[in-house]
Amino acid sequence: AKRASGAGERSLLTFEGFGRLLQGHSSLKDKQLHVGALYREVFSYIKGSREAMATPRGYLSRDEYLALASKQSPLEPAMRPAAYDAFEEYLKKKKKNGLYDVCDLVFHLKTQQRRHSPLHKVVIDEVQDLTMAELAL
Repeated sequence: AKRASGAGERSLLTFEGFGRLLQGHSSLKDKQLHVGALYREVFSYIKGSREAMATPRGYLSRDEYLALASKQSPLEPAMRPAAYDAFEEYLKKKKKNGLYDVCDLVFHLKTQQRRHSPLHKVVIDEVQDLTMAELAL
């Protein structure tokens, strides 16, 4: 996807790109977290939840994430600070590299929906692959 002319290009981040972006993060190097578990935390809870989409920034704060009940996130509560540290690094690297992820797109649509008329129809294929935030749209 491209920005308006002259504003540069931005690229959609994939799972593989997510892994490359965080390749050197200490929690992954020390094998505290697997990249798949971290991806799930970011795109299912920190950014991909209904609660995240209701925030003004489109993701949970550290305190909001750490306060999630153990039923809401399968990651052990003791591992959540390391996951959020990696998420903060992810945000910085994503911005630096001109990337966006699917949750950024959903948040953009959600904020536009608040300002403009709602979507009237949406056709969805593979609904089981959607995050809660995408379903809330």
